[in-house]
Amino acid sequence: MEIALGSVIAERRLRVTGQPELDVRVRIGTPSPFFDSPHSSYYCPYQITGLDDSKVKYAGGVDGVQALELAIRILPAELDALRQRHPGLGWEDALEGDFGFVERRL
Repeated sequence: MEIALGSVIAERRLRVTGQPELDVRVRIGTPSPFFDSPHSSYYCPYQITGLDDSKVKYAGGVDGVQALELAIRILPAELDALRQRHPGLGWEDALEGDFGFVERRL
């Protein structure tokens, strides 16, 4: 099943040091109910553009808030994997590997 990004509710621009021509963006779409779920579960689509694959992915949750929260928690791991192939990837003037997402430790 292919997921559409839909309406973008948030976007963050990233940079790759030494490659100013790259326009890397993280886009988060509106959380929505799963299409054919018998339960009231939701998904939150997100997309990373400007590097490698720009496929829309999603995080699922019991409601829209949890789906959004999980998408935001997944993004640093996905961006870190991309940083392995694109050294210098980071958020604005932050250090390499800092994408501006707060990590919550339990």
